[in-house]
Amino acid sequence: MAPAVLPGLCRVALESAFVEMARRRLLTADADHDAVERRISEARRSSAIAAVALGVESNEVVGWLNDNVGGWAGDVFRACNRGAHTQGAFEAAFRGTGKDPIEYVTKLARHLREVN
Repeated sequence: MAPAVLPGLCRVALESAFVEMARRRLLTADADHDAVERRISEARRSSAIAAVALGVESNEVVGWLNDNVGGWAGDVFRACNRGAHTQGAFEAAFRGTGKDPIEYVTKLARHLREVN
């Protein structure tokens, strides 16, 4: 797999988990199904999708992840976002840490799917 592909796939995995979380949160709050889908579809960036899911502003997503999941979660989210746009950023975020990026993305996606 080309280096630029992996960060994008990881970002898609997280976005999918955030969309599931957003649907659960908003539908549980008695939001209209069409309104929920519209709100999700209007969120164009990963941070906007995450913000809808978490009920925070886009600039608060990393802080929410750090506070509620752990500092590693904010790092993983940031690495996926940066890596999908900047060649080498994803790899640089994990280089020398001994962390397996796929393992951490999977861990975060699973955690998000279990929230609420």
